[in-house]
Amino acid sequence: MAYRILIPPHVEKQISRLHPLLKQKIRSALDDLSIDPLQGKALKEDLQGLYSYRVTKYRIIYSIHHHVLEVHVIAMGPRKTIYKSVY
Repeated sequence: MAYRILIPPHVEKQISRLHPLLKQKIRSALDDLSIDPLQGKALKEDLQGLYSYRVTKYRIIYSIHHHVLEVHVIAMGPRKTIYKSVY
């Protein structure tokens, strides 16, 4: 059963500004997460309960809601800065 991916407007805006090739990779990664959201890396410590999925140098940070079959994207950005912005 596929999960529904929920993307907030600020993340949609970020995606729309990306290079077309990277945008395609991000969309493909989101499709992959809708099939199996547990393939991302579970985060620890202050970010416990969130997951990270790698797409080149970018990370998609998300939470999984199994009871309603939804994946909530929290943030997306370069690995260098994304964890600081989520924390």
